[in-house]
Amino acid sequence: MIRLDAAVAGTNFNPGLTLRTSGASRFDGGTGNLDEIASNGCNAPHSFNAVGQIGDAGTAWQSGALGNQLETLAYAVTGPSHSDPDTTGWGETFGAGVHDVSVDDRYEHGIGGTANAGANRLELTVTGAHAGWYTLFIGGTNQSLSAPASAPCRSP
Repeated sequence: MIRLDAAVAGTNFNPGLTLRTSGASRFDGGTGNLDEIASNGCNAPHSFNAVGQIGDAGTAWQSGALGNQLETLAYAVTGPSHSDPDTTGWGETFGAGVHDVSVDDRYEHGIGGTANAGANRLELTVTGAHAGWYTLFIGGTNQSLSAPASAPCRSP
């Protein structure tokens, strides 16, 4: 089980995470992809699709010729849901809660857990995890709570 709490109780962080696997090889970190540009004008990986399956827009930097991630297994969001693809950087949609998005049972046999925005906490349970390498991406899931960036992301 993975448990993620805000560092300071009561803070407005709305944590989230994504679990991906690179199978038998350690994730190589991917490669910047100057051709993959989000709607905010940032190129990957400075902006990337945190909830999409590998192969979706915003994930090319970490798969195929640019990286060795194989599959997105799960994501958890304590912030608001987004059902309109026109409001997200990569045209993705996602819901609050814990979501099993694995393609099959090749790397695990089940995903569960809870995502509680009020408590700023999430728990992700992976059942029947197979031997291999797994990568967690952790961050905030409520853009309205983000501090202003010191310098906006710009594509080259």
